[in-house]
Amino acid sequence: MDGQSGICRGSLPKSVLLLTAALAAGCTAVGDHVPGAPEHHRQHGFANPSGAIGTDPLEFLYDRTRLAVAGAEDSSAPALSSQDAAEAWAESGASDAVQWLGHATVRLRLAGEVLLVDPVFADYVTPLPPFGPPRATPPPLLPADLTDIGAIIVSHDHYDHFEPASINAIAAGSGASCFLPLLIAEDEGLKCSLVELDWGDTAELGPVRASLQPAQHESGRGLFDRDQSLWGAWLIEGGGKRVYISGDGGYGPHLAALGEASGGLDLAILSVGGYEPRRYNQALHMNPEEAVRAFQDLRARRALIVNWGTYPLGTENVRESLEALRSAAAEAGLAPDALIFLAIGETILF
Repeated sequence: MDGQSGICRGSLPKSVLLLTAALAAGCTAVGDHVPGAPEHHRQHGFANPSGAIGTDPLEFLYDRTRLAVAGAEDSSAPALSSQDAAEAWAESGASDAVQWLGHATVRLRLAGEVLLVDPVFADYVTPLPPFGPPRATPPPLLPADLTDIGAIIVSHDHYDHFEPASINAIAAGSGASCFLPLLIAEDEGLKCSLVELDWGDTAELGPVRASLQPAQHESGRGLFDRDQSLWGAWLIEGGGKRVYISGDGGYGPHLAALGEASGGLDLAILSVGGYEPRRYNQALHMNPEEAVRAFQDLRARRALIVNWGTYPLGTENVRESLEALRSAAAEAGLAPDALIFLAIGETILF
């Protein structure tokens, strides 16, 4: 560990990572609160608003190994062809609209501005492809097709939400700016105009305001950088409408706090996937019942459900998961159309 920065360094061979995982806990601990800084700022990273913690390093390594070697059921979502996906977006004109491009990748138009959320197009979401979760459904559109993007927003740095090569390709073709939580961009070679935000900070794109909100999750692209960059959700406001984007995150009181502060939302984009086994994911990902409670806490009019049917990141059965969502919504007395399930590439107005 670097005594001045508190950041763990080294170049252990991959073959000994299993033997050193137990030592990683000391290396990745974020430390105590930084005096005078916001509560979630720690000496060597960041912490959740509720104090919840994710997996310890041994559990994290076990779960990542499971993803790398375990076979997964067919978890593909229905998808439009490339032509139909492009035409669907074009037909939405200048209206407020949202298009699901698979997993957590969403194209959003609000007040005439277009934002792209967590663009990931890889065949595998892992640092060592092909060892890791494979893409079950090909993307209908690729970075070269996304030339209308004004800003790219990122929720956190996990491989299924943050793909620097795709971000650079999209920014090169569209001139998009990049809005990211603190420290994600370090050493990633991003070639866009960077705006780095803390929780509560706001960036602007024309008449649209994008503010980074607290979320209950974690960060890290390996064993030795756990929680050293910030994660978050996003509140997008423009033209009198509000859209919430959860990114990955567990259920917690921060959701009701935002719902009360915002006065309600026109659309919530909620990630529901990778929540089993609960032993490893309870603090990090919402299950169907928690997602419905989150919808109610946020005071949203409707919710688009994403983060499923693209990469097999959990042990839950996708079809059973969707049925569980519909059942929980019905038990809560939600309107039949309150939860939205799209085909990959599909566009709707809101």
